Amino acid sequence: MCPTVRKPVSILFRCDASPKIGLGHVVRCLALADELHRNHGVADVSTIYEVFLPPGSYSSFGTATSCGGPHLQYCAYHSNFSYNGVDVKYSSMPSPSCSGCQWTGFSTEQNFEHFICHETREAVTDPDGNAWYDRSGNEADDKCAWSPAPFLDSGYGYQWEWSNTNSACVQKR
Repeated sequence: MCPTVRKPVSILFRCDASPKIGLGHVVRCLALADELHRNHGVADVSTIYEVFLPPGSYSSFGTATSCGGPHLQYCAYHSNFSYNGVDVKYSSMPSPSCSGCQWTGFSTEQNFEHFICHETREAVTDPDGNAWYDRSGNEADDKCAWSPAPFLDSGYGYQWEWSNTNSACVQKR
């Protein structure tokens, strides 16, 4: 038998940083790139990678931060970057450890589920941050983020979703 020879994987990686967006995006991109490299450089354009930050840490976007940071302005977000010519989409999931990112009666896991649903759906409807917006600048799930109230279904946390067909927030189609 011939020995298996594995060629080194070439990785092309681009991730932007600036005073406006800060370095948090770069750190998350690097963490994803490291994970993709361990998977032999394979990125899947049809996958939304979920990045869960450990409790006690927070993400930042310029001066805006998630729970735990000095300037709470968001609970989670989605973004994208180019990796080996593939548009990699991801959601950043900081711990919902502050009252501004928790729904009354929801467990930590249910709050995470609420944000996972929100950011994953937005990553599908607006993968590169330039697609689905209403006249007020809201992405699809921003329109129904906290009103009507998030709900539980079979123990999982969800939020209502915007329906163009109904021109309203709906639980199910």
